[in-house]
Amino acid sequence: MSKKELVQIASRAISLYLVFWSLGILANVPYLVFATSHYAGKPASAGQDYLYKAQLIQLVSHIVVSAGLFFGAVWTYRCGPKLEAYLSPSEN
Repeated sequence: MSKKELVQIASRAISLYLVFWSLGILANVPYLVFATSHYAGKPASAGQDYLYKAQLIQLVSHIVVSAGLFFGAVWTYRCGPKLEAYLSPSEN
């Protein structure tokens, strides 16, 4: 097995790990949508307003982090020259 093939297998394993990590974060999104929608459109006290904003921030951050991990997985799966150089540095 050549060095290039080993690097490609390693990059795809890392990519698979990033996809599963992204899906794990996305698993919390339905709960956060439900919790956020509970407070949306209601007259709220200061405490309820705080909870609404906190859950909205969590929801957005979960979606952004999950999207970032997914794009990282796509980039890693392609195994471009920069990633190949990182995973298999020269012996100089």
